[in-house]
This record gives sequence, C-alpha cells and structure tokens, in this order.
Amino acid sequence: MRSTGWLPVAILCVTVLAIGFSWFSSEPDRAYLFDGDRGLPRPEVREWWAYLLPAAVSAGAIAIIVLLAALRSLRRGDVITACGHASVGLLGLLAFTGASLYSGLRTAPPPEPPELPSPRAPEDVFLAVQWSDLARSFEDWRDGDSVPPGVPLGPAGIGLVGHPGIIPFDPFVLHRISFVGLSVREVEALLGPPLSESRSPLPTTAMVYVSRGPSAASGRATLMLATNGPTDRPTSIVRAESIRLQRLQY
Repeated sequence: MRSTGWLPVAILCVTVLAIGFSWFSSEPDRAYLFDGDRGLPRPEVREWWAYLLPAAVSAGAIAIIVLLAALRSLRRGDVITACGHASVGLLGLLAFTGASLYSGLRTAPPPEPPELPSPRAPEDVFLAVQWSDLARSFEDWRDGDSVPPGVPLGPAGIGLVGHPGIIPFDPFVLHRISFVGLSVREVEALLGPPLSESRSPLPTTAMVYVSRGPSAASGRATLMLATNGPTDRPTSIVRAESIRLQRLQY
C-alpha cells in the first residue's frame, strides 16, 4: 500500500487510541486509581497519566510515522507527496490537541465561587432605615408581656440599647457578605454587641446575634460567628460563620 493510503489511517488510529485512553483515565469513576497513601488523591499523577502521557506518545508516534513517510517520498524525489504527509501529520496533531483540551475541560472541577466581600462600614451590612425601623417597632416579648414599642439605637445608630445581639431580619446576609477574618472589635462596630453569655448557651468563642423582624409574628434567625479566641478579647478573629432560620411567619 502506498504511504498516501496508510498514513491517514495510521494517524487516525493513533489519535483515537490516545484520546480513548485519556478519556478512560480522566473519568471520575477511575479517580481511585491515582490515590496515594491513605486514599489521598494525587491530581498530579492523574494529570500525567490522563493527559501528558497520551499526548507525548501520540505526538511521538505521529511524528515518527510522518517522518518515515516523508523520507520515503523525498528519497523518490516526490516533494509534493512529502509536503502532503507533513500536512496530514499537522492536522492529526491539531485534532488530538483539540480533543485533549475538550476532554480536560469536560473533566475539570467546576471553578470555585468568588470569595464574598468583607463589610467595612455598617451600611455594608444593614441600612440605617433597617435599624431605625427595628428600633421604632421593636417589642420585648419575654414572659408574654410587651412594653411600648420604641427602643433607642446605639451612639452610631447600630444596635438596640438594652437589647444586645438583636439585628434586623435578613436570613440571607451571608449570601452577600462574609465576616470571616474580621476581629471582634470590627464585628461589634458593624452589628453592635452580641448576646450576653447569660442569654446564649453557646460557648464564649462564638458571637451570637438574633436577626428578627419588628414583632414576634415576623421572621427570626440566629447568626453565629465562631472566633479563634474568647469574644471578650477585641482582637479575636472570626474563623467560621453560619445562620439558621428559626421562624418565618406572615
């Protein structure tokens, strides 16, 4: 068979075999094959087997096949056929490169979501109107008794005087911002003082806030910020955060 007939078939076979091996090795079901000690994954080994090795073998095989066919054509003085062989080899390499890139993108893990911004000013968390509405209509429902509505705000318009740890109702506040990395002093400048230990059964390394509406019939959620030290130390840093919806009524 003339080289012009077997060359495309050989390149096609090498490309298909290499792509098939790469696809098989990169499937999530075969991830365990590349685990190291104690079952820890080794992505660098998986990348080598799934992408680098097939690419190197196929590129080398295609280059050797094209080179041998081109040398045979040049020995016969057929320059046009040698150029055709080179073109076929280049197309094969391009096809394999495109298929490898597609396979890598298909099996790559999804991109990590961008980090949420940290609030730097009180209005980055709650608007002043939210604080004023909460203070104007707030009622204390302890023991089933209510006092006349209206509680003064703190000096900076943040926090309710006599009611530490009460913040406006927003169960989705952690979808917009993150308090991780802020100090206790910075958090209190944004939300006011947290619940006192006597009103919160949680450990002293957690700042607890109750996010509630203007009345007992509205929403209620608990915001907890875990710190790396006691909350009475202003330099303690928030290391974790969570919010739990307790009640939502209309």
